[in-house]
Amino acid sequence: MIGGLVVSLVIGYVLGSIPFSYLAGRLRGMDLRNHGSGNLGASNTYRVLGAGYAVPVLILDIAKGGAAVLVMGAIASGMGWESNSWHKSVAALGAIIGHIWTVFLGFSGGKGVATAAGAFVALTPVPTLISLAGWLILVAATRYVSLGSMSGAATLPIAVYLVGRGSTTPGAEFWLALAVAIVVLGKHRSNIRRLLDGNENRLTKIRKESTL
Repeated sequence: MIGGLVVSLVIGYVLGSIPFSYLAGRLRGMDLRNHGSGNLGASNTYRVLGAGYAVPVLILDIAKGGAAVLVMGAIASGMGWESNSWHKSVAALGAIIGHIWTVFLGFSGGKGVATAAGAFVALTPVPTLISLAGWLILVAATRYVSLGSMSGAATLPIAVYLVGRGSTTPGAEFWLALAVAIVVLGKHRSNIRRLLDGNENRLTKIRKESTL
């Protein structure tokens, strides 16, 4: 089983490491790490490049999380490995880690929220939709993507646990959700400070810079 979990982690990591927001920036001759918030995610892509680039980035970041789960699920089933849910969950974790610390960019990256959303839609759709609903409500009300992301990450393990409460012990999906919540909240430390200081970036497109 250990060998299968290692394979799951590697496959997830490679898929998650594809830096779509960075590639979008390169299409415009820039490194998004040096513009806007500096984050390699759909929100900063929107702020700097607009919706025409941000929407495909968001879709692809979500898709790579889901792809890690589905690909690993198919491999595990084909190999006859037991504990398929653990293989898929570890692949999801690998994808999220890959997005945050991609090997292709010196282990820099984004904050993993969109990739986590895609992975959890494939793993546990109902709890994920509950968390996404909370994310949408908060972002629509405040226009703080970071606040919605932290709230969604924090509520996901609770939703996973409550939806699966018929089980005697929490499954792989719960522990993954808890780990992701800790990682996502940790990656948002600077956002928390800016929120407390009242100078956090809202979801608005910034004025295009002269380098564009």
